Amino acid sequence: MSQLRPNLRQVLLEIPAIILAIFLALAVDNCNENRKEKNLANKALEAIILEIQENQSILDSNLIENKLKGEQMQATRDSLITQGDDAKISVSIGYNQIIMSNGAWEMAKLSGAIRRFEPRTIQNLSELYYLQEMYMNLGNDYFGQLATASFHQNKEELPRVDASLNLIKITDSIGKSMMANYRAFLEGHKDMVARLNANAAE
Repeated sequence: MSQLRPNLRQVLLEIPAIILAIFLALAVDNCNENRKEKNLANKALEAIILEIQENQSILDSNLIENKLKGEQMQATRDSLITQGDDAKISVSIGYNQIIMSNGAWEMAKLSGAIRRFEPRTIQNLSELYYLQEMYMNLGNDYFGQLATASFHQNKEELPRVDASLNLIKITDSIGKSMMANYRAFLEGHKDMVARLNANAAE
């Protein structure tokens, strides 16, 4: 019995050291996990920035081309009104819409990387991609409806031209809001943007 007491005392003395070792191991593991999550978030944000830059370039091209198409359609509309049904007028409708990506944003959400984003960053990106989705859906709906439409005379072409002109005005408005959001987001992350652009130039 006298031998057990010193051993018990020794064990009791070692317990704090064991607990401390466990806490240190957990702290190191937590630190490593935090580092991994932070790296994942940084990589996700870099991918989003590259995606936004690409979408910004596409949108800029869309806005320029659609402005020209709108001017041409307005001239066509004027001709339809002034020349009547007997005139043979070539009617070109529609507008330019190159698909913009949201893959990097969706991947960041699926991977959980956005948990490490600043709340303001998440809000800005949510608004930005919501506008982008709205912009794309307008075009998809419009061109889907055109596929089922049939027009044969000038007076029947007029509603279709008006629909195209109205859509261009709407998408132009949404597009300009998107462009402002793109620029604001990139400006808010200009250090990362500069580093990515420098890496791309090498």
